Amino acid sequence: MKTKLILGLVVMMLISSLPVLGVETTSESPVSQEENQETAEEIEVLKLTIEDAVNLAVENSWDIQTLDRNLRNIDDAIDAQEDLQDTIEDSLDEAIRRAESLGMNTIEATQSVLAQFFGPNFDYVDYLLIKRGHGVEQAKEQEVVLEETKKQTLEALEIGAKSAYYQVLIAEKTLELQEQLLKKAEQHKEIAQVKYENGVATKLVKLQADSAYISAKSDYQNAEDELKIKYLELNNTLGLEFDQKVDLVSDVGYTPTEDIDLAASIEAAFENRSDIKKLKSELELQEVETAAYKSYYTPALRQYKDAEEKLLEAQHAYEQSFKDVELDVRRNYLELVKAERALNNMTESAAIARESVRVSQLFYEYDLATLTDVIDAETGLAQAEIGRYQLMISYNISKMMFENSYDVGLPSAGGASGGSF
Repeated sequence: MKTKLILGLVVMMLISSLPVLGVETTSESPVSQEENQETAEEIEVLKLTIEDAVNLAVENSWDIQTLDRNLRNIDDAIDAQEDLQDTIEDSLDEAIRRAESLGMNTIEATQSVLAQFFGPNFDYVDYLLIKRGHGVEQAKEQEVVLEETKKQTLEALEIGAKSAYYQVLIAEKTLELQEQLLKKAEQHKEIAQVKYENGVATKLVKLQADSAYISAKSDYQNAEDELKIKYLELNNTLGLEFDQKVDLVSDVGYTPTEDIDLAASIEAAFENRSDIKKLKSELELQEVETAAYKSYYTPALRQYKDAEEKLLEAQHAYEQSFKDVELDVRRNYLELVKAERALNNMTESAAIARESVRVSQLFYEYDLATLTDVIDAETGLAQAEIGRYQLMISYNISKMMFENSYDVGLPSAGGASGGSF
């Protein structure tokens, strides 16, 4: 009887505990879902083509945002200068009419009006500059500078984004080849160990294999770190967070350069380069300013001579820009030729290195070469493959730079936006 009672109590206790267990299981479910969601967010990877990288760099560029703001402001500046010019002329006409009707001195009336706009100690040449439209032309010149600088900045961002993208590809390729080299070194190490234990290989061979494995392992670890660095640099270039994972889906290829008409490229640069357009705009503005100073001051005065000197400097800068642009085109053309030649030579070297590996392995099987010979040949092939990939990317960058040299060119160290590029 007592046994039945005890069993009944145990069953009741078990039954009463079931709802509690059910509640606990239900309460844990949302937590695990949240954890899974957070984990999914953490491992979210942004797939990027090289075009996507360029678009991100432009979208997140502070320089482009600043240039756009300045371009919007320059329209207001042009309108303000035109309004100022009209206001001064209307005020002068009104003052002169009033003075003539009252029989007063028109010169004093003119001076009174100009003092209201330029201050009591104004220089009459300031009025002449406004009258000749210098203020409007100066604002328009700034607009040209900003527009051309924006074109150059967009080119610089594209080249910068693609270069950073390419650097990651180089690091990925290097890591891939170093991993292959490490696996081979590990195999050589194990084979040398077995041969040494069986008395087939000397201890020196074993030590050489061990040393080669340690060296390959160190190179692989360095390649891992270098890849991490290049990813950080790419994210920084594109305006992404440093912890954003990206997957680069574009690859780099080799398209041989067709015959280039260098003379035609130079002529195109003279038409397209922003350097020349900006200096031409500055020259035209200086011509207006110099004409105003020369119409007011006599040739014996310093202001007259200074105005002439400024005009000569602007003319020289404009003429010199053609030589500078031609030099830039010629230099980038030769850099492209040099890069393509280096790539072709390295391609031949990689083919030779590949054959050296095959021969050394064959000789090693017949005891005509040492394990060190095989390791050296495999290392040389990996280095040649890495070098070829690097030169392929250098060639593509040189090609971009040459194409840019006869287009708008690149901005100078300090741009109109107030930043550096």
